[in-house]
Amino acid sequence: SLCSGTVPEAEMRRQELFLTVTAPEGTLHEAFFDPVEDGKTVAADDAVGLLDPAGFTDANGASAAIRRIAWEAEAGGVGTVTITLSPQSSIAGQMVEFIALDGSVPLSLAVAEAQADVTNGTVTWKVESQPWQAGEKLMLRVSAAAS
Repeated sequence: SLCSGTVPEAEMRRQELFLTVTAPEGTLHEAFFDPVEDGKTVAADDAVGLLDPAGFTDANGASAAIRRIAWEAEAGGVGTVTITLSPQSSIAGQMVEFIALDGSVPLSLAVAEAQADVTNGTVTWKVESQPWQAGEKLMLRVSAAAS
């Protein structure tokens, strides 16, 4: 340890760099999203893939959580992206972005354009093509919709 005298003097004098990383203004939540194949879907939740952290504080200051994010193919080459939430209204009025490792945004979804299902706690969008692959490492960002 540094205090025990077992670390060479040169090592103790080494420079350290501290970084502070902050989300862009208007960001409600950010999480790691690493989906896997789960039956007919490519998804992540608390049992498969990685969706972390799932919990956040919504725009009204209440506790909320994203329970699952999934993409499922449908006939005709389209598919659906479904986000299961608790409560379902916790991301109302927001944008949901999926950010790739290179910083690009392969998918951006306006919650106002989603099909909401209060009973099942979901919001769903039709998408033209598969937005992510199993094993892909993405970041999820929920932020204020542009006005």
